[in-house]
Amino acid sequence: MTDNKNNMVELDALLAGLRAQTPSVPDALIARITQQAEIEQKAFMTAPAKTTRRGVLRQFIQALGGWPALGGLATAACAGIWLGINPPQSMALAAETYLGIENAVTLLDMRPDAAFDLSGEAL
Repeated sequence: MTDNKNNMVELDALLAGLRAQTPSVPDALIARITQQAEIEQKAFMTAPAKTTRRGVLRQFIQALGGWPALGGLATAACAGIWLGINPPQSMALAAETYLGIENAVTLLDMRPDAAFDLSGEAL
């Protein structure tokens, strides 16, 4: 057959003979398959095990993305607090340049006439 690539008559005859045959499956095999299928179906019909209810904090942590995301959030919060308390000099210069303010103190002072005492006299 490999000597003559154009002569496929023998192969065509073999395949035609195989197509004409109908496969037969033994009855015992069909019975075992049916029995296994019924067992599997019964396993799916049983009630699922009850799960315990998770607490609100655990649900909140899962909503944020779990402990790895919470660790990143805590790191970002610490970096924000650190930069807010002790900003680098370049950050103050950038804010002064973009906002057109000559003194960095005015960045923090929103109302110059307001006093930070509890008496309320300056309000």
